[in-house]
Amino acid sequence: MSTYILHFNTPLAHARHYVGCSAHIRHRINQHNKGNGSRITQVCVERGIEFVLARVFKGKDRKFERKLKRTHSVRDYCPLCMGDRVREYRPKPEKEE
Repeated sequence: MSTYILHFNTPLAHARHYVGCSAHIRHRINQHNKGNGSRITQVCVERGIEFVLARVFKGKDRKFERKLKRTHSVRDYCPLCMGDRVREYRPKPEKEE
């Protein structure tokens, strides 16, 4: 399982990225490119907005995907947006009870 970031070449409303998770990334990207992946990539295909695979986090599952989405700053983890300033993901420590 791996988590991935798709970078939209043109923003779709407020969105510039899509974060997903799959055991078969190549197959999943093909689905996105055909408009059969997620709703947001379907809209991109319908509107002619191109997107590219920007980053893969190998060995990261859906739990990681959710944490990355919850940062609300996926741009910081996208090498196409940030270049050399791209961040490594460091989760916040779990709260002790």
